[in-house]
Amino acid sequence: MTDQLAIRIPSSQKSLLETMANQKKTTISALVRTAINHFLEQTYPEKNNQVLLELADIGKQIKDSDAPKDLSSNYKDYLYPNSK
Repeated sequence: MTDQLAIRIPSSQKSLLETMANQKKTTISALVRTAINHFLEQTYPEKNNQVLLELADIGKQIKDSDAPKDLSSNYKDYLYPNSK
């Protein structure tokens, strides 16, 4: 599942992104997602493994028969229960 995000950038940046996307035969959205992923990995390197560890911990705590039916679609609610 993906969420939509609208941002405002200078027209010069948009032009560069369009040129790069054309050269790489991809979309501006794909370039921006890659850039955001790179930024997050550099800024929060511990978060990459932390999410996997949290998922593994949830799996250990819940037996298959007791697993919530909506876990696959609402996993964020289970990982971050206090975020709302």
